Amino acid sequence: MQGNETMIAPNRTFDSIAGTKPGEACAVRDLVEELYDALSPLGIDLYLYYTGDGPYKHPEIGRKFGFTEPRSDGVTPGFVRNWASVLEEYAVRYGEKVNGWWIDGCYRDYFKYTDELLEPYELACKKGNPEALVAMNNGVFPDYRKNYRDEDFVCGEFNDLTVIPPSRFIDGAQAHMLAPLGETWARTGSRYSGRYLDNFTACVNEMGGVVTFDCALNRDGSIDPEQIAALSEIGRI
Repeated sequence: MQGNETMIAPNRTFDSIAGTKPGEACAVRDLVEELYDALSPLGIDLYLYYTGDGPYKHPEIGRKFGFTEPRSDGVTPGFVRNWASVLEEYAVRYGEKVNGWWIDGCYRDYFKYTDELLEPYELACKKGNPEALVAMNNGVFPDYRKNYRDEDFVCGEFNDLTVIPPSRFIDGAQAHMLAPLGETWARTGSRYSGRYLDNFTACVNEMGGVVTFDCALNRDGSIDPEQIAALSEIGRI
């Protein structure tokens, strides 16, 4: 989810706060469990995306959670408690099946987040898996930077693939970056050749950093063929 009330897996805590029934907002199908079942035999770790602004786009449900427009008014401890409790249910349910969390919208200026207001999200994640890695996104910046005092890796949101980390750790957090392959987020096509992706990834890895690519996911679960072709060149050239 991102701003609306729909969630990709059941969550009783969400339904309790929102006043919804199973299937009205939270899917009855548990896609996270299905992802784990598919990835685990291949030895691929599972990381999940969460947000820091909840279902703010839904006037009624957003109000029940405690955060609606204008979001610039900032989050409150009450909203954070509610939203962290939803995260905790997911984290505890999946336990060690989830290796880490990339939490978006943890903006210090726009949403007025502080370390104290971000801590409940970390605690929720770690309650499910003490070894889970957590990062909290403060938006796009020209360099790699840490947002929360205890985050395990930096979110590293960039709009393009050009910036190499100066070292493996950024103030103690693993250097990591995320950028779209398409012209912008979740778009088809690749702005970069397979050779460029291979070279850029190698440069980041040489400094101890990690790269995540944003791809276009089709409704049938497939990924854009052009992007798959470009990504397949990484490590082969």
